[in-house]
Amino acid sequence: MSAFRHSAGANHVPANPAQRLGAWLGYAIDGITWLVLTFCAIMFLTMTGLVCLQVIFRYLLNSPLTGSEEGARVLLIFVSMLGAAVALKTRAHMAIDYFQERLPPLLRQAAVLLSLACVLAVGLLLIVKGSEFAGRAMFQTTPALRISKGYIVTAFPISGVLMIFYAVAVPLRAWLNSETLIVQVDHAAAAIAEARS
Repeated sequence: MSAFRHSAGANHVPANPAQRLGAWLGYAIDGITWLVLTFCAIMFLTMTGLVCLQVIFRYLLNSPLTGSEEGARVLLIFVSMLGAAVALKTRAHMAIDYFQERLPPLLRQAAVLLSLACVLAVGLLLIVKGSEFAGRAMFQTTPALRISKGYIVTAFPISGVLMIFYAVAVPLRAWLNSETLIVQVDHAAAAIAEARS
């Protein structure tokens, strides 16, 4: 058993420094993604619980919970923004790839790079404008929970940082591992596999 593990592990050791760096970058990407998704899952479960409690207290006990709706709204902002960033890594954002799939390989590569440049621009915009807005809103509080609105707005620059990280790290890992940025996807097979999982 140990000999099998050793030989199997040896086959996965990158051959050159670039591939080793790509492997470590892959571990970093996966680790950060796991942390963000875990945080999002906790927030989503909390948000669902708050909404359920609000319905129970409002319609069954006729005594609405103060701040539950506001808390759920705050959590929804963070889940949406962090989830949008992670969707870049998993390529889960909606895209119209009808024309891109019909381009020659060089133009398809250029289209991918153009989309990454747009992601970088959006991430930078979220960081700059989100930080400015968070600074201005830091001394404003929400009506029910009295949470600083500046803390809520930090979801936008945090999402921007993650977007830029994924937009740079994922292509860099592909380049270090001598992989292409163009991904051939059988959409029907992907949909069936996702439905079965």
